[in-house]
Amino acid sequence: MHPLEYLRAVSRHRSIPAAELAIEFARAVGEWSFDGPELVLASRRMLEHRGDASPLWWATSMLVTAPSVVDRAFAVVDALSNEGDDVPMAAVPVAAATPDEVIVVSPWVDRLDDDAVTGRVATLWCPVGYLVRPEYLDRIMAGLDARGDRPRRIRRGSQPIEINGTPCPYAPELLRVSTV
Repeated sequence: MHPLEYLRAVSRHRSIPAAELAIEFARAVGEWSFDGPELVLASRRMLEHRGDASPLWWATSMLVTAPSVVDRAFAVVDALSNEGDDVPMAAVPVAAATPDEVIVVSPWVDRLDDDAVTGRVATLWCPVGYLVRPEYLDRIMAGLDARGDRPRRIRRGSQPIEINGTPCPYAPELLRVSTV
């Protein structure tokens, strides 16, 4: 099976966690040395199937804008693979974050509502790969909504947030809709 077909088949399974999907994609890009138009096309097709996966948006942006795709692919795999060792206890994970707002999904939305009623302030936790460009948020929201995850946008400022990793660069070619 061609690696692109394999990746598309993997992306169709909605039960695969977003970070694992991004790792699988970056690993395939590094091992098969995708670059140029082939990389952009593969990235867009993956995002069409899993627009809800903010780590996939992060990974594809990092790869599409990389001067050396193979080196960056393995750096992306390392960054995403090492996440999770120091998860803060009782923190609310975000589905995506930008410098100005975060997306939280159920059941965490309910917990934030409960915390607001009781006067507690929950810490929001943004793992590596979840800090994305604001231009991607509408697509991520649409993907989460299509999955039935009840996403909610929250303006940053009122909630403390713990951010790991770096934001991804902007890759406008990822937002183009494929006609193929």
